[in-house]
Amino acid sequence: MNRFILLTFGLFSLVNGYSQVQYATYYNPMDAVTYNIQVETANGDDYSIYVYGMHITTDFQTGGFYIQKKNLEGFLSDFLVAKQKYEAWTKTAKENKIEDLAKKIEIPKSQKIGGFFKSGDSTSLDTKSINRHLKPVYSFLVTKDKGLIKYYLAIFTDAFVDPQVPLLISSGYGLIFSSPEEVMSFYSLLQPEKINAFLSKQPKLDELFR
Repeated sequence: MNRFILLTFGLFSLVNGYSQVQYATYYNPMDAVTYNIQVETANGDDYSIYVYGMHITTDFQTGGFYIQKKNLEGFLSDFLVAKQKYEAWTKTAKENKIEDLAKKIEIPKSQKIGGFFKSGDSTSLDTKSINRHLKPVYSFLVTKDKGLIKYYLAIFTDAFVDPQVPLLISSGYGLIFSSPEEVMSFYSLLQPEKINAFLSKQPKLDELFR
């Protein structure tokens, strides 16, 4: 991307009031990594959430889930449905001594959200490729590692392309939880009232540069 395009994008972002800030982190027990959650604000009270996730393959390792404000309520509703199924299936798996399983959790008419991945170098102003039309894939996983059986709720983006550059393809990203407590901790972070309270304390660009 040449310098003129980068400068144009930077000016556009400032003029239109876009701002992306670090909001929170969460821990992924499968790869033992702590990932960021960032919020991007636009004009008015609109915002989008970037939830960085575990990469499925080595291509475009930095990326995750992109959730627009208008889709957040639907995503959280589906998330609770998946949690309830996770708890029920964990109980069933334990009772039946299941040690290895991967089963999709079906959620009728699930909310579409989006995915993003970093497609430029770290010095670029515009480094994220965003696809806004993805349906998350919810799964229940049972694994046995070093004699310990683990039960996971997994949410994947599946593979997706950059709509603007179809040759850029990401294999997808995952959110992984190993207990109901981890699930609810993440759910709590994405509550609209908590995000609004956080954003209300952030300086507004149009107020900083009058």
